[in-house]
Amino acid sequence: MNIGDKVRNSSVGPGGVTGFTERGFPQVNYVAVSWLILEDGTVYNPMGVALCACGAELHYSSSTVKAAVNKLVASNGEYVNVTCEGKTYKVQRHYIALHGITGSELPELAARLGFEVIE
Repeated sequence: MNIGDKVRNSSVGPGGVTGFTERGFPQVNYVAVSWLILEDGTVYNPMGVALCACGAELHYSSSTVKAAVNKLVASNGEYVNVTCEGKTYKVQRHYIALHGITGSELPELAARLGFEVIE
């Protein structure tokens, strides 16, 4: 990561890497951040902040839904295999719960968000 790199999202939103703190944390738009995703998809997340595949922190509006999905993830894993049009993708359960998904969207979403194609 370098000064000037474009940031797709971070704890302060999108922007650019403008510097680094004394402890090595990057600054986005001159504000130190605990996590960021660069435009090339590189993730910096040393604090282990739970992120949605869309590039934001998990953004549940209901604590009940968040707890249910976290329980599902804990027992079955963060990703679920979804087959569509002869291809199987590993899709983040949190993304499905937060955004919903249709089969027609899946190929484009997989390419844009980096969901792994396994078949």
